[in-house]
Amino acid sequence: MKFISKENKIKDQEENKTKAAVNNDKEFLRTEPLGKLLFKLALPTVVAQLINMLYNIVDRIYIGHIEDI
Repeated sequence: MKFISKENKIKDQEENKTKAAVNNDKEFLRTEPLGKLLFKLALPTVVAQLINMLYNIVDRIYIGHIEDI
């Protein structure tokens, strides 16, 4: 008979919960409509690109005001 400590049992339960959560997180990729998925996944990318673009514009303006360059 194999003895399983309480700590190992708790650790196994936590690992199982984590695996179930990961599977549930990926399940929406199969079940949601394509348009909703595109919006949900593309929005953070678009926002990041806009922030990057604004940073570059402000940086160019700032550097453009330096006289020695």
